[in-house]
Amino acid sequence: MTQEEAFQDWFKEHWRYASSTNEARAREAWLAARDAFITSQLLDDLHIDPQRAVMGENFPAENFPRTGIFVRAKDQSGKHQSVDIALLNKASLLALLRSRGERNEWAENMVGLLLGHGAFHSLG
Repeated sequence: MTQEEAFQDWFKEHWRYASSTNEARAREAWLAARDAFITSQLLDDLHIDPQRAVMGENFPAENFPRTGIFVRAKDQSGKHQSVDIALLNKASLLALLRSRGERNEWAENMVGLLLGHGAFHSLG
Protein backbone atom coordinates (compact mmCIF):
# COMPACT_ATOMS: atom_id res chain seq x y z
CA MET A 1 0.00 0.00 0.00
CA THR A 2 1.45 3.36 -0.99
CA GLN A 3 1.52 6.37 1.30
CA GLU A 4 -1.18 8.02 -0.83
CA GLU A 5 -3.44 4.95 -0.58
CA ALA A 6 -2.93 4.82 3.18
CA PHE A 7 -3.90 8.48 3.49
CA GLN A 8 -7.02 7.92 1.34
CA ASP A 9 -8.07 5.00 3.57
CA TRP A 10 -7.49 7.11 6.69
CA PHE A 11 -9.48 10.00 5.21
CA LYS A 12 -12.43 7.76 4.21
CA GLU A 13 -12.58 6.32 7.73
CA HIS A 14 -12.56 9.76 9.37
CA TRP A 15 -14.97 11.24 6.81
CA ARG A 16 -17.47 8.50 7.65
CA TYR A 17 -17.44 9.72 11.24
CA ALA A 18 -17.50 13.38 10.26
CA SER A 19 -20.68 12.85 8.26
CA SER A 20 -22.37 10.95 11.08
CA THR A 21 -24.90 12.42 13.50
CA ASN A 22 -22.65 11.60 16.45
CA GLU A 23 -21.39 15.07 17.36
CA ALA A 24 -18.37 13.91 19.39
CA ARG A 25 -17.12 11.64 16.60
CA ALA A 26 -17.79 14.30 13.97
CA ARG A 27 -15.79 16.89 15.95
CA GLU A 28 -12.92 14.43 16.48
CA ALA A 29 -12.83 13.67 12.75
CA TRP A 30 -12.96 17.35 11.84
CA LEU A 31 -10.03 18.12 14.19
CA ALA A 32 -7.98 15.23 12.78
CA ALA A 33 -8.65 16.36 9.20
CA ARG A 34 -7.84 19.97 10.09
CA ASP A 35 -4.54 18.96 11.68
CA ALA A 36 -3.63 16.83 8.65
CA PHE A 37 -4.47 19.68 6.28
CA ILE A 38 -2.57 22.32 8.28
CA THR A 39 0.47 20.07 8.58
CA SER A 40 0.44 19.20 4.89
CA GLN A 41 0.21 22.90 3.96
CA LEU A 42 3.00 23.95 6.31
CA LEU A 43 5.26 21.13 5.24
CA ASP A 44 4.59 21.32 1.53
CA ASP A 45 7.93 23.01 0.90
CA LEU A 46 10.36 20.55 2.49
CA HIS A 47 13.46 19.82 0.41
CA ILE A 48 15.85 16.90 0.12
CA ASP A 49 19.53 17.67 0.55
CA PRO A 50 21.08 16.36 -2.70
CA GLN A 51 24.37 15.40 -0.99
CA ARG A 52 22.52 13.45 1.70
CA ALA A 53 20.38 11.70 -0.90
CA VAL A 54 23.51 10.46 -2.68
CA MET A 55 25.10 9.43 0.64
CA GLY A 56 21.91 7.63 1.66
CA GLU A 57 21.98 5.59 -1.54
CA ASN A 58 25.69 4.74 -1.40
CA PHE A 59 26.24 3.97 2.28
CA PRO A 60 24.94 0.97 4.20
CA ALA A 61 22.17 1.77 6.68
CA GLU A 62 24.43 1.20 9.69
CA ASN A 63 26.81 3.94 8.45
CA PHE A 64 24.18 6.57 7.69
CA PRO A 65 21.53 7.82 10.12
CA ARG A 66 18.00 6.59 9.48
CA THR A 67 15.03 7.50 11.63
CA GLY A 68 12.19 5.52 10.10
CA ILE A 69 10.22 8.79 10.01
CA PHE A 70 9.13 9.55 6.47
CA VAL A 71 7.89 12.86 5.08
CA ARG A 72 6.96 14.24 1.69
CA ALA A 73 9.76 16.40 0.32
CA LYS A 74 10.88 17.81 -3.03
CA ASP A 75 13.99 16.61 -4.81
CA GLN A 76 16.19 18.85 -6.98
CA SER A 77 13.76 18.61 -9.91
CA GLY A 78 10.84 19.72 -7.72
CA LYS A 79 9.22 16.28 -7.72
CA HIS A 80 7.78 15.10 -4.39
CA GLN A 81 9.16 11.93 -2.84
CA SER A 82 8.64 10.10 0.42
CA VAL A 83 11.98 10.26 2.27
CA ASP A 84 13.44 9.68 5.71
CA ILE A 85 13.85 12.96 7.62
CA ALA A 86 17.59 12.23 7.75
CA LEU A 87 17.70 13.19 4.05
CA LEU A 88 16.17 16.66 4.52
CA ASN A 89 18.31 19.76 4.18
CA LYS A 90 18.99 21.68 7.39
CA ALA A 91 16.34 24.39 6.83
CA SER A 92 13.65 21.81 6.03
CA LEU A 93 14.52 19.73 9.08
CA LEU A 94 14.17 22.80 11.30
CA ALA A 95 10.84 23.67 9.62
CA LEU A 96 9.61 20.13 10.28
CA LEU A 97 10.62 20.30 13.93
CA ARG A 98 8.73 23.59 14.35
CA SER A 99 5.70 22.56 12.29
CA ARG A 100 3.47 22.05 15.33
CA GLY A 101 3.93 25.64 16.49
CA GLU A 102 6.34 24.98 19.33
CA ARG A 103 9.98 25.88 19.69
CA ASN A 104 12.41 23.88 21.79
CA GLU A 105 15.97 24.92 21.00
CA TRP A 106 17.50 22.13 23.08
CA ALA A 107 15.51 19.43 21.26
CA GLU A 108 16.16 21.07 17.87
CA ASN A 109 19.91 21.03 18.61
CA MET A 110 19.79 17.37 19.67
CA VAL A 111 18.05 16.27 16.46
CA GLY A 112 20.38 18.40 14.33
CA LEU A 113 23.43 16.91 16.02
CA LEU A 114 22.15 13.33 15.86
CA LEU A 115 21.41 13.63 12.14
CA GLY A 116 24.76 15.22 11.35
CA HIS A 117 23.58 18.77 10.61
CA GLY A 118 25.20 20.25 13.68
CA ALA A 119 23.49 22.50 16.21
CA PHE A 120 20.79 24.85 14.98
CA HIS A 121 21.39 27.29 17.84
CA SER A 122 24.44 28.41 19.80
CA LEU A 123 25.29 25.99 22.57
CA GLY A 124 26.72 28.55 24.95
